[in-house]
Amino acid sequence: MRAAIIAVILGAGGALTGCSSTDLAAFNVAMQEANGTYWPDQSDSVSHDCASGYGFVNEFSGVSGGEGYLYFQNWAEDGALIEVSFENGSEYSFDLEYGEKTYTIHEHPGYGWNTAWSC
Repeated sequence: MRAAIIAVILGAGGALTGCSSTDLAAFNVAMQEANGTYWPDQSDSVSHDCASGYGFVNEFSGVSGGEGYLYFQNWAEDGALIEVSFENGSEYSFDLEYGEKTYTIHEHPGYGWNTAWSC
């Protein structure tokens, strides 16, 4: 029994020594993904039309360097009020003029959020 356990341990060690650095990097990323700690760089944008029909608000979000970000830019003629709430309880409110952009909100990339806007 002891010989079988030692053989398994040595076999596993031998398997790792045959891996390239690319294989090990892929393995590390897979482990981070499995643990929920790997967030690749990505971005997205959404346009929210105004109920008035006179413009829209752009929402930009994504992940950069493992950190989540979110910001808005207003293209509504009469201005826009934007409210954001994250699932961790953080809340933000912006009153923007035409063409104005918010500061960038940084949160954990795994947090969901809700956006409300009026313009």
